[in-house]
Amino acid sequence: GDDNELLKNIKGSNWRDVETLLTTPDGKEMTKMQDVYGNLAIHAAVGFRAPDSIILSLLEINPEASRVHGTDYWLPLHIAAMWGTTPTVMNAIIRAYPSGLDDQGEPGIKGRTPRHFSGRFAHNKEALERPTEEWLQIIDAEKSIYDM
Repeated sequence: GDDNELLKNIKGSNWRDVETLLTTPDGKEMTKMQDVYGNLAIHAAVGFRAPDSIILSLLEINPEASRVHGTDYWLPLHIAAMWGTTPTVMNAIIRAYPSGLDDQGEPGIKGRTPRHFSGRFAHNKEALERPTEEWLQIIDAEKSIYDM
């Protein structure tokens, strides 16, 4: 496949090169480019267990990526729930797109929400099982603190 330089480095686990790329305008632009399966850099970074700092940078540069369906119609949140991340990353991905918790991924019988995988990693169970409404309230409450 014709992966861009950012995706190639993520899939090769070349974290130092990824960090350097993300400081450049080109690298930032690459966070918006999909691979042949529709995955963005963040899908790959979560799947290839990138360091937290990289996943958090990707989210900061392109928060919209949290809403994009890649392989199997999965959001970055599905990948995080299935394959595991640190609580820091899990919380950041949920905060970027809380409604993702209720996203079924692929249509039909094979569809699963990220919540479906909440039992896989004890340290992420609470975050994945917290009601979406509650997440939205927490995020709202924090925003109003910052706005004061």
